[in-house]
Amino acid sequence: MFDRKLRLLIFDAIERVENAFRTQIIYYYSIEYGSNWYEDVIFFKNENFFYRDLKLINKELKRSNENFIKHYRMKYAEPLNPPAWMTLETWSLGLLSKVFENLKINKQKKLIARNFNLVHPRVLESWIHSISVIRNICAHHGRLWNREFTSRFLLPKKTLTTWLSNTNISDSKLYVVLSSLLYLLNTIIPRNHFVDKFRQLLAQYPDIPLKQMGFPNGWEKEKLWSKLKLTEY
Repeated sequence: MFDRKLRLLIFDAIERVENAFRTQIIYYYSIEYGSNWYEDVIFFKNENFFYRDLKLINKELKRSNENFIKHYRMKYAEPLNPPAWMTLETWSLGLLSKVFENLKINKQKKLIARNFNLVHPRVLESWIHSISVIRNICAHHGRLWNREFTSRFLLPKKTLTTWLSNTNISDSKLYVVLSSLLYLLNTIIPRNHFVDKFRQLLAQYPDIPLKQMGFPNGWEKEKLWSKLKLTEY
């Protein structure tokens, strides 16, 4: 029961992060590079990965039942594929993370990272990739609470706002997952209820061994985890 409620809490937080992340990519890249930038190999680091992902993009578009995709197909002949603000709405978080990771480091990518209060895009790449893996675990009702994740979170050396003071922690346990999600949520909804909801969940199940989740001693005194959340989330 604890694991089930934990998955629901995390899944809800991931949805918020996913929507904000998708919006940032669409906004910055479309303004700078036009509507169909995602089809231009010049913006990507690895050509093989680009064509692999483009096949997945075309597959997602073909099977999409979204009305806005159908409308585009009926009304427009060129470009063949819809603009980014339509197309990216059909992507899974996993595909979105792959495409973002393969984008070259440039002004737009740095701006997106900084809008999440992260200094380097590589940290955001790592977090979104790992979050996409965790999202799939939640969606398929997999055990989460004491899991050892194969996809590891890159711990930032520097951030633009409150992060963890104690970074002597596992990069593959749930504590770093929750801390990263909380950090991203604080940039999207600065006064949210994530901490309150998590503490309430722990209070319902006091026998859960937090060490198996990667929580260090004194975690509750971290500024990231001690901020009061006063508005609705």
